[in-house]
Amino acid sequence: MKKHVMHCILVMGVCGASELHSAVSMVYNLRIAETTKRQSTEEMFNKLSTPVLTLFEQWRKKGPDTNEFIGGGLASYIALLNPFYFRVDFAAAHASERTTDLFFARTQTDDFLLSAGYDYSLSALTRFTFSGLLGIPTHKDGILQGIQFGYGHVAIGGQIDGSFTFAHHPDQSIRSAVRYIRFVPRGITDCVESQQLHYTFNVGNLMDLFIAWHDKVGSSRWEFGYNPSFLFGAKITPDDPLFIKANNYIRNSFYGNYKYCFLINHIANAVQATASYGFDIRPKIVGRSQIINIWGSWIVNF
Repeated sequence: MKKHVMHCILVMGVCGASELHSAVSMVYNLRIAETTKRQSTEEMFNKLSTPVLTLFEQWRKKGPDTNEFIGGGLASYIALLNPFYFRVDFAAAHASERTTDLFFARTQTDDFLLSAGYDYSLSALTRFTFSGLLGIPTHKDGILQGIQFGYGHVAIGGQIDGSFTFAHHPDQSIRSAVRYIRFVPRGITDCVESQQLHYTFNVGNLMDLFIAWHDKVGSSRWEFGYNPSFLFGAKITPDDPLFIKANNYIRNSFYGNYKYCFLINHIANAVQATASYGFDIRPKIVGRSQIINIWGSWIVNF
């Protein structure tokens, strides 16, 4: 009994000290995913293979004295097998976390994300895509040690997205999406005062909504959107309510995107630049988190 009590005290101490640590992922970033697959609706992007290279940077301010930085690259491959598609996403980044007392940094790969879906046209102006997603971790979950890139858990989910074109303004459309992802619990360990602690952490469930206005102007594309995200249902055993409260969030994100399409030796290309700003409504125990993202992509279709 005494050993069990000491184990719980140690775990709660570790969790309490780690409440500000974050798991950051780019392969699950719905804003990047949606803006880099827009070429599926472009007439000039009608070939099978579409590789995408995205460079990104992210800054986070959490509470009064915690700052985080993530910089890296995301590689994607999309196979357009009309009416089906298949997509692979893989990323790597350097992530760092600084407080008034501590500095922690590491370079990691993100989870490996596989997506596949079916495109259905309800009419000439309305189309939907139904997708399944599978996330595969590329490293252990080390959230207790400090900020990490990638969740480090198997993930299974689904997504429905749609495009609604205005009848009297065919160059303008509304884009929307809803996504649900369930993370599989995983056993993780930590070492405190020379003791190896073993427990189970469940990241929980991630739900995203997405709505954007899209406009074509010659070879240019403009898009402005809103993406609320909800991470909920996290659990850890032995239980620590403070740690769980810090890892469940409600996040609002707004973004603007510009894309330019062109041909190189009859091969369709596009470059794009995007910036987004987000903030967390929950949790409030660390103060409001503010998040700034910028990313640029090069897209080729052949």
